[in-house]
Amino acid sequence: MRRIRFASAAVVILASWSWLARTTGTAPVAAFALTAGFTVACLVFGEWLAGVASRFVAWQPGVAYELLLGFFFCNTLLFVLTLASPLGIGTHVVLLGASAVACAVARRGRRPVPGRTLAAESGSLACIAFTALAATLWVRDTQPLMSVVDGSTVFNVWFDVFIHVREVSAFAQSHGLQSISDIKLAGVAAPAYHFASYMMPAALDALTSVSALDSYAAFQLPFGILLVGLAAYALVAVTLKTTWPAVFAAAAVVALPDAYQQGFGVHYLSFHFMSQVNLGMLYGIACIAMAWLFMIEACRRDRVRGIVASYVLLAVCLTYKAHLFVANAMILMLYPCLYFGRGVERIRWWGRAMVAVALVALFVGVVSFAQMSPRVPTFRLDGSGVGPYVQILMGGFSDGWLRHAFKWLYFDHSLPRAANAILAASLILFGSFGLWIVVAPFAFWKTRRVADPRAWAFLSIIVVNYMVMSTGLALDQRGIGTPEEFVNRPQAWAYFVVVAFVAGIVAVSVADRWPIPRGRSRLLAGCLACAMLAGVFVEAHKLQTFPEWEAYAEYADFNVAPTCLVRSAQYVRDHGRLGDRMQDSSFDPQMVATAIAERQSFVTRAGFGGNLKLVSERVDAVKAVQATADARALGAWARANRIHWYLMHPEDSGGWATHFLDQAVYRCEGFRVFRFGS
Repeated sequence: MRRIRFASAAVVILASWSWLARTTGTAPVAAFALTAGFTVACLVFGEWLAGVASRFVAWQPGVAYELLLGFFFCNTLLFVLTLASPLGIGTHVVLLGASAVACAVARRGRRPVPGRTLAAESGSLACIAFTALAATLWVRDTQPLMSVVDGSTVFNVWFDVFIHVREVSAFAQSHGLQSISDIKLAGVAAPAYHFASYMMPAALDALTSVSALDSYAAFQLPFGILLVGLAAYALVAVTLKTTWPAVFAAAAVVALPDAYQQGFGVHYLSFHFMSQVNLGMLYGIACIAMAWLFMIEACRRDRVRGIVASYVLLAVCLTYKAHLFVANAMILMLYPCLYFGRGVERIRWWGRAMVAVALVALFVGVVSFAQMSPRVPTFRLDGSGVGPYVQILMGGFSDGWLRHAFKWLYFDHSLPRAANAILAASLILFGSFGLWIVVAPFAFWKTRRVADPRAWAFLSIIVVNYMVMSTGLALDQRGIGTPEEFVNRPQAWAYFVVVAFVAGIVAVSVADRWPIPRGRSRLLAGCLACAMLAGVFVEAHKLQTFPEWEAYAEYADFNVAPTCLVRSAQYVRDHGRLGDRMQDSSFDPQMVATAIAERQSFVTRAGFGGNLKLVSERVDAVKAVQATADARALGAWARANRIHWYLMHPEDSGGWATHFLDQAVYRCEGFRVFRFGS
């Protein structure tokens, strides 16, 4: 088994190296060493945590499971240190590495983790290899991320990338929480957000020659896809006590077409699109899957420690994807009321009911208290959001007979309210899960005597919870994010659960009914894997575009910038000091300049959240400066606001004196970069 475990680690390290090489066009040794060291540290801590968890997770699914545990331990610890300590992320990485070495030495000579089997380790290796290949194919548009077309730079990714990249560089340069500003407004405290997935890309940016933009494409995105595949494998393997069906479950999640790709046409409910565009979703899914793994196994074996571990991971999920924390908090609290202590006679139904009522009251009270804060999105279960949400979904519905039929029934006819509710629920259900929601009841009926009923109960709970949220919640009215976030974002998690468990249970049933000789099964598995990967290769092209919206059908339509703007921002990155502030004369609405320059902006007009009044005040101040011809006044203003760089667009140079324009430290086709101070 030791060779298999070594091979699994080697696959992850080689995959990380290939992502770095494809993104940067080189093979940066320091970046490769850092990712390899991080992988080894995750495995060291993962083995230790798997040993601790063996008290309530008896069946160990192999190195994939340990890699997941180790990743969330290492990455979350790095996140906590980055917020709490002023030492900087480089020092924190060294401390993490030293701790991993100490842990490895302390565990040397100890007996292996109980419950390991050769089949589980082999399945784990197969899962890692397949998921790494699938992740590599999914991100082929983004490696490399930029291309120059007719004098403009096209970014082959959704435009949210610049927010992610700016957050990466903010953490790369941070020295404790007090040093992290709102990326739109220098000197303003950063708002609450799920930041934890930025830690390893930030380490790459801070400690190697890899830029924040490249670290997003070379690590953050593909590694998130890898984690989702490993999470599907671990969750199904532990819940169903099986190995190779769990490998198929992971392959189904990361490689098979989602509902949109199957032809159901609602792009805004596409699992692969939404999970990769909302990057924290990948990490949040993997984290909450581990929380459910511990919860299901703890309730099966009546282990309180497992429930505590589950709740710890639920809290950790808040730092990776807050929407998934909200979608799972109440049902994770209530799950033990259904299944924990079945073997303990004194826990009667009325006792469970009383605990459940108390927990629901606690949840409602916490939500009601949180709603008193204007910085918390609207969270109200009154059914008022379903109508506007259906209109949003229709805006991204592919043209075809399904769209015309739904429009004819829902919008063109005055049907009873109940009929419209059924139509809306059907659109969301089939648009989210596609054929999987059709296969699920059939699979349940065929496997009702052999499959673990807890698996079907878990799947049903997740689907019902998702449908209640998507059809029952109000849209956000406070402008924290997009209005439909709590209604829409849990879809990716629900899809993950449905596909993983339906695929796993179907695979178990097929293996029991029609056993295949080993030689033929390997050939069949190889052919199936190749077919799945070929499908990924086709579907991955232009994945992060939105063809239903004309302005978003091609990357060149919506995510393009003048090449000289990009080069000017790169000049600031290469010649600036850490901690410098910059200002873009056009207020950088998509954060292209500040993301590539990796410097804090004095003010941007990016269209999301924040202190809009302060944004307006600072914009007015910058406009007043742009209109002045007094170089001394300009310099005084820059010093007063600690602005070190000013990036001027060609159309914004009208008010400045010619002799001052000539003082630019960098010029490129009308773009000018000015440096203030030493």
